[in-house]
Amino acid sequence: MIRKKLIYQFVLLSIGLSWGIFGPICYFFISNAKSDSAQSILIGMMYIPTLVTIILTKYYNLGWKGFGLKFKSWQFLFYAIGIVMLYALVEMLIQTNLKTAAYNIPKEKYFMAIAFLAPVASIGTSLFAFGEELGWRGFLQNLLIKEYGLTKGVLILGTIWGLWHMPVALLGYNVPEYPLIEAFIWFPLFCISLSFIYAWLTLNGKSVWWAVLAHGANNGIASMIESKTIILNKNYFYLIGLVVVIATGVVFYLLLLRKRNQLELYLPEKVGAMI
Repeated sequence: MIRKKLIYQFVLLSIGLSWGIFGPICYFFISNAKSDSAQSILIGMMYIPTLVTIILTKYYNLGWKGFGLKFKSWQFLFYAIGIVMLYALVEMLIQTNLKTAAYNIPKEKYFMAIAFLAPVASIGTSLFAFGEELGWRGFLQNLLIKEYGLTKGVLILGTIWGLWHMPVALLGYNVPEYPLIEAFIWFPLFCISLSFIYAWLTLNGKSVWWAVLAHGANNGIASMIESKTIILNKNYFYLIGLVVVIATGVVFYLLLLRKRNQLELYLPEKVGAMI
């Protein structure tokens, strides 16, 4: 079936280009995951899913209808930003109460920074987030759901998405003390959880743009937390951050299950005709 063929080709091309091009660069030339060089590599990687989407769409002459590129259900603009703000605030309240982290600016200013940065980051980093989301949520997500069902499809997507990050994960991008754990456990679990959140946004909001905005907000707030937080216990800090995102993902998975019979899958028009 064309559906399975597209899934396999997308995954192989995306991971092959990511690992094949950026893996050796990270291994041989980058020693600091937060350096300007590493950031440039990460930005370059973010456009691989879109590049692969363009290649397959052109090769199979799929057209661009059915990728969720229209803005629909505008209330999801607020959901996309608000969800990220909420789990970021919850995480930091837990971190500071458990003494695993402390604010390096007054608490009120810290929370105001998150509230201000979420919408700004959603817009400011959406150009980079789009590079990933057109591929993951625009092209691959609904093919996987159609082929394997809602639960298994999103689980597979999140796992692939997490492992796709391996070149930068092995540098210790988020968990510098434990790069192997980050690459093979932390990132896959993190991306699976986010995938259920983004699936809820895109399937209910019928647009890939809500995942783009949420992805941008997540990355922007994560950078702000990193710069405005004093980490007191690194092991628990990383663990708590992951647990909060997993818990949020579970909530949105349950919300998806409640409406799974009402979800409308957008698919490339010609793929729908070939199935």
